[in-house]
Amino acid sequence: DVFPNREVNAQTGQTMEAMFLEFEPRPYEDRPVFESWGGIQRALPTGSFDQTESKFLEIIVNGDKGILHINLGQISEDVIPNNKLDSEDIPVAGIRLGILDPGEDVGLDGMSNEEAAALGADQDWWDINEDGVRQPWEPYSDDDWAYTPGSTDFRFINGTENSANDGTRIPDTEDINRNGSVDLTNSYFEYTIDLSSTKYQAGPATPKGWKLYRIPLVMPPEGSSDPTRRKVRNPDLSQIEFARIWVNGVDEKVLIGIAEINLVGNEWKELGIYSLDDPQQFDSENDSTVAVTVVNTHENLDYTPPPGVEGAYDQINRIRSKEQALVLDVNDLPSGMMGLARKSFFETQNFIYYEKLKMYVYARDEYGTHITSDTSDIEFFIRFGSDPNNYYEVRERVYPGWDERNEIVLNFLDMTSLKLDSLLYNHEFGYFEKNVKGKIYRVKGNPSITNVRVLYAGVKNLSALNLPFSGQVWMNELRISNVEKAKGMAMRGRFDIRLSDFISMNGELNRQDADFHNVATRFGSGDNRTAVSLNSSIKLDKLLPQSWGLNIPVNVNYSESNSTPKYLPGKDIRVSEGLPDSVLQQIRTQSRQQGFSVSFSRAKASKNFLLKYTIDRLKGNFSHTASNQTSPTTLLADRKSWAGNLDYSLQFGPDTYFEVFRMFSSLPLLNRMSKMKFYYLPRSLSARIQGTTSRSISQTRTNSGAAGKRNDVYKYDVTRNFSLNYRMFDNLTANFNRSAVGDFRQKGLQGLFSNEFIDINKNQSFKLDFNPTWFSWATNNFSYSANYRYTNNLSLQERGRSAGTQSNLSASMTLKLSQIFKGGGSKTSRRRQPPGRRRRKPGQKAEGEKEKKQEKEKKKSGSANPLLLLKNLDALVGKFRDIRITYGQRSTVNNSALLEGTPHWRYQFGLASDPGLGKVAGQTGTLFTETVNRNLTASTGFQLLKRIDIQVNFTHDEQRTQNSQITGSYSDSWLQVGSLNMPFPEWTVSWNNIERLALLKKVAQKVSLSHNFTGKRSVFWNNEQNLTQREDFSISFRPLLKLSITWKNNMTSNLQINKTRSINNRFNINTEIEQPQISGGQRTSALDISFTTNYSKRGGFNLPLPFLKNKKLKNTVDVALTFSSTRNQNEQFTATEGWVPTTETSRWSFQSRVTYSFSSRVRGGASFELGKTKSTTAGETKIREFLIDVNISIRGN
Repeated sequence: DVFPNREVNAQTGQTMEAMFLEFEPRPYEDRPVFESWGGIQRALPTGSFDQTESKFLEIIVNGDKGILHINLGQISEDVIPNNKLDSEDIPVAGIRLGILDPGEDVGLDGMSNEEAAALGADQDWWDINEDGVRQPWEPYSDDDWAYTPGSTDFRFINGTENSANDGTRIPDTEDINRNGSVDLTNSYFEYTIDLSSTKYQAGPATPKGWKLYRIPLVMPPEGSSDPTRRKVRNPDLSQIEFARIWVNGVDEKVLIGIAEINLVGNEWKELGIYSLDDPQQFDSENDSTVAVTVVNTHENLDYTPPPGVEGAYDQINRIRSKEQALVLDVNDLPSGMMGLARKSFFETQNFIYYEKLKMYVYARDEYGTHITSDTSDIEFFIRFGSDPNNYYEVRERVYPGWDERNEIVLNFLDMTSLKLDSLLYNHEFGYFEKNVKGKIYRVKGNPSITNVRVLYAGVKNLSALNLPFSGQVWMNELRISNVEKAKGMAMRGRFDIRLSDFISMNGELNRQDADFHNVATRFGSGDNRTAVSLNSSIKLDKLLPQSWGLNIPVNVNYSESNSTPKYLPGKDIRVSEGLPDSVLQQIRTQSRQQGFSVSFSRAKASKNFLLKYTIDRLKGNFSHTASNQTSPTTLLADRKSWAGNLDYSLQFGPDTYFEVFRMFSSLPLLNRMSKMKFYYLPRSLSARIQGTTSRSISQTRTNSGAAGKRNDVYKYDVTRNFSLNYRMFDNLTANFNRSAVGDFRQKGLQGLFSNEFIDINKNQSFKLDFNPTWFSWATNNFSYSANYRYTNNLSLQERGRSAGTQSNLSASMTLKLSQIFKGGGSKTSRRRQPPGRRRRKPGQKAEGEKEKKQEKEKKKSGSANPLLLLKNLDALVGKFRDIRITYGQRSTVNNSALLEGTPHWRYQFGLASDPGLGKVAGQTGTLFTETVNRNLTASTGFQLLKRIDIQVNFTHDEQRTQNSQITGSYSDSWLQVGSLNMPFPEWTVSWNNIERLALLKKVAQKVSLSHNFTGKRSVFWNNEQNLTQREDFSISFRPLLKLSITWKNNMTSNLQINKTRSINNRFNINTEIEQPQISGGQRTSALDISFTTNYSKRGGFNLPLPFLKNKKLKNTVDVALTFSSTRNQNEQFTATEGWVPTTETSRWSFQSRVTYSFSSRVRGGASFELGKTKSTTAGETKIREFLIDVNISIRGN
């Protein structure tokens, strides 16, 4: 109906959605029916506001009666003209909740039919002056909603009263763009279409009456009397915020269909008209003589593609896509003038690897005054290049239709060679020009087909009779063809030489042509490349006595590469051997690098004590590198560097200790310290000094090849490192590392001894660990670490000095309660009995009988055995888990703009926040920042019964940040249930092995219960802790209850209930009493219930077929049942109303799925779902779903 030429099938769909406007005009007071109008309006998304690049309004309409108006721009939302927002959403405490509450579904007029009847009116009306009395100029609302699902009667579907069942639970409002207010501005463009006229109609109508109208968005020139395009006030195409469509001009009911409405643009932009070849003088804003549009086989029934050209065929959907052409639509182009359009590329195009540019051209003369089959006064041209002053161009006169003479076939070689023939240069116009087979080739400036950034297309009126031209020129299949298929070659050679273990050498030669490429790329690199590398390694220690144990390897390397482009850089002129050497040197890229390195170390330990701890512990390295490079953009890039380092490391054995308190081994209290080891030497220490000096000289090359700016950079840096690992006692260890980078450009290494250098970077780390074992029933761990940094940015001068530290302190203690009372009972009772039973003498009673008798006697005597009481206490304490307490503190300090000097040692070890250097005067900004975090955690557990375990945990956190102001927060584990609101530990309860109960033992294999609680209160403050800004609570029972059962038949069932709640309170500070007062907040709560049951049955059967050899098929049946229910509620707090519900959502769902595996390769299943979702914002939704699926896997063995 709409697109009769579009191919469709079952895959693509054979229908499309269309909108129909049914308008029935009505008289109003003394106005005639013909002036009656009706319309619709919508807000556009923000991303659609800017339509400055759009050119046309295209609309496909069905109908031939009435006048259609389209308004685009800023359009008033004030339906009821009272200059205020009318909405069903009644504010609660000044806030519109966005939810349709009971009693609000009365329409935009705010008046129900019942209220209108009570005021003595026939129906509700627009009470514009709000006096409760209908005035003659106040219209009736006619806003009652009504619609029967499945019906085609849509007369009342746009009503706003009693519309709660229209699919959403959102209140009706005039604020259709949802910006919170009613927009009153009217500043828009208006485009008018008379459906009985063919003006703006693009092509004939379809057999079903659908017509495409294409209206230029640009307004007609000032003073024009065109009523079809006009402006209301001062609209702007960059502010198209609303669209409105309305109909008038009929005296009876009409039905108007709209299939599509689009604001369309084009990659081609009109530049206007001018008399000379200077695009910069063209004016497109005030001229609409030339417009760029398209024609295609779907929307334009009169369009015929060029011979042999058709749309692409979609192999998957088996349809052919539309084929289209670009159109230069010319309207009254004066004689001697040309019209131009431009297309810009986002990325530079390179045509160097192609031979030809081709295009089909179609011409149509609307009045037949300029183009005939024999002659033509219209010249078409196309340009391509980098900018308006550097381009290639081909011109031709065009003839009617797809005439063969119109086709453009441009050979790039013919075009680029024009620049080399000075006889073709036109000095008057400043371009090269040549006539090639009736087509005019031009070259202006210095273009290159390797740098195509813009295309121009245009027409010129050459009429000698001074007649304006109106018509069209179509462009189709603009393409580049005949890709270059030059052969390329690459080669590589390599050699390796080894003379015993004294010397080894290797070398490699690589060469690659400009056209060589692998299968993953279409073209070669475009450069002829050659690379050479040589490497050699010599072990000088082989020339020295082996008894010295020296290791002195020497490495020498050399590499060189050359690259010459196939074409001159940035141009499309091929490089030939005849070019002067001076030109070749400018376009080549050459690089050379050479260097050596030598290292020194002892591979064999000396027996001499002095050498063992000096020379043997030293390692050294020295290297030198020199490189230079030139390229088309770099005239010079030389770099020389020298580097060396000397390392010293020493490790001490584990026996460097003595027992300090050994003399106290016989004393009863100090004997435990008698074996304490004091290590008088560190575990290890190491040091390194490394120096690097380099000089880099670089100079750029301008486009003309001249020398550019020269840079000379000299560096001389020396790095010093020291590290120490020391274990004083077995439970006390320390690690210390320090490094510094200095600028030694003034005195070189001499500055190390004369202290004439500048440290530009310092880093230090320190860590101390202490793990004492004072008691067997307690473990303790203490740790402290500090990281220090100092930076001196010389480029910032005085402002470049900064320092910072980060320190961490942690302490933990674990109390083993079961060990505290381990001493209860006598030594005899605790002594381990050997395996087996002792043989008692005749008449001797067993120990158990003897103990029972003793207990009975003790009970009779009434005296209590202290050892027995201690034993019972031991059993009670044994039910408690270890108590673990952990404390941590992390401090971070940053200081900037420091005066010259070294920060105090207390600052370096994180014991002070002031480095003691002072600040540079006159500096602003954040020069000091300190953040302190503290954490305290305590956890334990106990066994309530034999199978019930309880774990508890309490956490306290603090944070304090100081810079230009002081802010912080603290949080605690918290319980807030009912009237309880206090700090309380979090807990987890688990009950296992419930299946051992008599009621469950026969039906269940495993049964467990669990319960978990987590709660937290967080307070955020500013300046002082009592000045609270925000307070957050989070309470979670996840799960409140969880029951897991594995039945005797291997079926599993799980029931879980979760309950959560969160509260966010915001506070304002009362300046009179300096106390925080709650100003607002949010509260959310959720309750989740889920139940799942899964059952799986596995089996199989044999196929009694001889040719299948009684093959056995394995099958599996899986059954799953799931029920879930959720409820969520959001509330908002205001100072006047308290907590007010905002949204509430509830949902339940029951799902069942059965899966059957016929074999390992065939699997099928069926499932169904029932459910309901109820929301205060979206209303009620029911779910009914049934699915069947079959999966067959086909694979080889």
